[in-house]
Amino acid sequence: AKSIAAIIAQYLDVAYTGMSYQRYQELCFKHMEIDFQYAMGSTTSPRNTLSREYKALVLQEWSRADREATGFLTMEELVRFHHRMFVLHKIPSWRLDRYLLRYIKREFPGDRASLREFCLYAEEGEVGE
Repeated sequence: AKSIAAIIAQYLDVAYTGMSYQRYQELCFKHMEIDFQYAMGSTTSPRNTLSREYKALVLQEWSRADREATGFLTMEELVRFHHRMFVLHKIPSWRLDRYLLRYIKREFPGDRASLREFCLYAEEGEVGE
């Protein structure tokens, strides 16, 4: 049995204190969508939206890595996530090379990244492509 202190610490060590995990995910993906629209040059064009399938895939892979629904991935998990998106799902923009790995380390200097941070980062690279 867990102690009360352990339960409280577990509750507080999530990226979404004060809301459900599902609501947190929805808000994160709204940020991702806005960033993508800006990267594509328009927030009003219906063409500049991420497909439901793509968002579902990202969420599926994030949830696969974030088994305890904390809203965080370690850097090792984040690199595996990238690898799966590129190799397994064949999405070219998720290809990892040494430059992108350095960029990830610079963007996420700690030992983990939240889903919100990740959603803001994920579409940032689309600018100028």
